[in-house]
Amino acid sequence: MIDLAGGRIVILGGSSGIGLAVARLAATLGARVTLLSRSANKFSQASALLPDAVTMASPYAAGREPKETLG
Repeated sequence: MIDLAGGRIVILGGSSGIGLAVARLAATLGARVTLLSRSANKFSQASALLPDAVTMASPYAAGREPKETLG
């Protein structure tokens, strides 16, 4: 197993599915986790599951505007 204790990991699509599973595993191995997600709802649920591990998170993918503001 990889030693992630004290390390940092960024997970794109970390609010569900494989991304969330990887985030949870990384957190249990001691990593600080950064999540990115396009879904604000799923993001909130995912970050609540990992309150001690998530260091930074965004409900929107980098460079994208929230769907509410798109014309």
